[in-house]
Amino acid sequence: MVHVHTSPGATSDIDRIGTLVDRYADDVALHLVHFGGGMSGHIKLVGSRFFDWVAAGKRVYTDLSWAIGFAPRWLATEIDRRGIGADRVLFASDQPWGDLPGEYAKLRAAAGDGEFARLAFRDNFDALYD
Repeated sequence: MVHVHTSPGATSDIDRIGTLVDRYADDVALHLVHFGGGMSGHIKLVGSRFFDWVAAGKRVYTDLSWAIGFAPRWLATEIDRRGIGADRVLFASDQPWGDLPGEYAKLRAAAGDGEFARLAFRDNFDALYD
């Protein structure tokens, strides 16, 4: 597992990180922290890129720490609509810089209390970091 921070712009921009995914994620699990790192990254990932990588068998994972407004809900809706990706989302709070209660509430509201929540809050982490 390679843990890669994403942010808008510079070398951690999702366009640059996408090169890593395309080149290495067939063999190595990549955890894309912060789900693209901002509005443009969120839109690129949830719009199609994240799901394209999952469908192609890439070992790509993400979390929604620091994700802005619409992103968690939109991602949950797209996972439900497309039927893929629930096994690729991890809960994260980005401690000590993050807000644990806020991050928890944000993902809980988007994931609900069904299978997606169970996967995101427990099972996906266990499968990757066992």
